[in-house]
Amino acid sequence: MKEFRRLVDAEKVVGFVEVTGSGVALALAPIAAQERVPIMSGIDSSPDLTEKGGPYFFRVIPSDAYSGKVLSEWTVGTAMRRATLVYNQQNGWATGFRSAIVTAYRARGGELPDDAIVPVSDDTINFSGAISRMKQSKPQAWFVGLMGRQAALFVKQASEKGVKGPFFGVDNLAQTEFVQGAGEGLENTRLALPAEAQTSRAKDFANRYKAAEGRDADAIAYKAYDAYIVLEDVIKRLQAAGKPVTGPNLKDQLEKTHVEGLAGAIEFDEHHRSEEH
Repeated sequence: MKEFRRLVDAEKVVGFVEVTGSGVALALAPIAAQERVPIMSGIDSSPDLTEKGGPYFFRVIPSDAYSGKVLSEWTVGTAMRRATLVYNQQNGWATGFRSAIVTAYRARGGELPDDAIVPVSDDTINFSGAISRMKQSKPQAWFVGLMGRQAALFVKQASEKGVKGPFFGVDNLAQTEFVQGAGEGLENTRLALPAEAQTSRAKDFANRYKAAEGRDADAIAYKAYDAYIVLEDVIKRLQAAGKPVTGPNLKDQLEKTHVEGLAGAIEFDEHHRSEEH
C-alpha cells in the first residue's frame, strides 16, 4: 500500500501492469479508483474482483468462478463426487478459490461438507494434521487452494502419506516452485488452465522467454505478458491520437480494447474481464 502511494504521488505513475496477488488487488482497487489509476492484471483471478475490483481494475485472466465450474464439471463428471479442500485462510486468492469451488462443486451435485474444508495459515509447512483431517471424508478429489512452495509441500507430504489424489487446482499448480517441489505428487496433479496458446505470437514469446530465463514460460508468464501488451497498446493509441497519457484516458481506451494477445483477441466486458477468443 505504501509503495503504491509512493509511485502514484511521488513518481506520478498513471497505470500499473500487475498487482501481485488477489488480496493485494482487492485492497488497492478502491484507492486506484479514487486516484483514477488503472490496474491491468494477468494473474489476479479472485471472483471477488468481478464486483469489488471497481472501475479501474482490468484483468486478462478468467475469474476463479469460471475455473471452479470447469473443475467441478471435470471431477463430478468423471464420477469423483466426494471431495476435500485445503486453502490458505490468510490469502485473498485462496479464500476466493475456496468459495468458487464450494459453490460450483455442490451445485454440480458433489459432496464437499464443511468438515472436509481445511484452512491453514501463511506459516503452515507441516500439513500432517490437515492431511489426516482431509482423509476422514474418503475424498475422491483433493482441491488445493495453496500457492507455490506451500502447495508443493502439501502435495509432497500427502503423497508420502499414501494419498494418490488426484490433486486439482488452477495456475497455482503451474508455478515453477510447485512443479519443482511437489515430488511424486506431481504426476497426480490436474489443472484447469486457459487454453494453451498455439499462435505464432505465443511460440515466439515462448522461445524468447526461454532464451532470456533459461526455463519454459508457465501459464502466469503468458498472462502477465498479455497484460503488458494490452497496456502498451493503449498507451501507443493515446500517443498516436495526440492525447495525454493519464489514468482516465487509459481507462477509456482500455474499455475499447481489441488487441491480439498470445492466444487470440482480447476485449473487456462490463466487469473489465477478458477471455481471449
